[in-house]
Amino acid sequence: MSRSLAIIKMDNRPKELTGREGDWEHWIAAGLGIDRELINIVNVLTGEELPAPDKLLGVVLPGSTAMVTDKLEWSEQVANWLPEIVNSDIPVLGICYGHQLLNYAMGGKIGRNPNGRQLGSINFELFASAKNDQLFGAGPDNFPVFISHLESVIELPGGAVVLGKSPYDPNYAIRIGSYAWSVQFHPEFTVPELYRIIHDRKDVIMAEGLDPAVLRNSVVTTPESSMLIRRFGRIVMNLADII
Repeated sequence: MSRSLAIIKMDNRPKELTGREGDWEHWIAAGLGIDRELINIVNVLTGEELPAPDKLLGVVLPGSTAMVTDKLEWSEQVANWLPEIVNSDIPVLGICYGHQLLNYAMGGKIGRNPNGRQLGSINFELFASAKNDQLFGAGPDNFPVFISHLESVIELPGGAVVLGKSPYDPNYAIRIGSYAWSVQFHPEFTVPELYRIIHDRKDVIMAEGLDPAVLRNSVVTTPESSMLIRRFGRIVMNLADII
């Protein structure tokens, strides 16, 4: 098969996330449940070319420590590339930064979350709009997720369907068109990653009036969240013969 699923590398793993082999894109690749030979990691930070639609089975947009509102050159390049991908009905999954970037690329507005830094574990709640959704419809109505972000989707792009919310953000999971999804949370993370982020950023967290101990105590396992990456992989492979 000449096509592949592209994971767009938009950051290097933060220095505090040690102790787990690989980088964010490798964690996602492992979670997809598809043949590694069908996965192409595209490093836009080093100028690697973004694939044409006819070379794609799907796209995953991972997290980044950058900010979409900074409009960095590589980020804008990805944003300019995405509408053709979405409009070609190629499956897309945006995670955290990727969630924001996808919605920005399709005409939404990104900005600082008015409730401040979001970090730890929270309860994610699905709306009725997710009942028949291919990615979310098979799961429960609410489940815990890992979060670490400052910015959020403030205004939706045209045609977007909100599938779920958090206690601090009404736009936590979104579908655009038939096959483009995005989530503000991190389904690829595990408990140790959240512990390390909280520990490494404790001074910043305290300066913002948050309690690192409270955030650490909020962290729980998120098996249902982790399954979303596997479900997306299945959707990609099920569509592989008809896109």
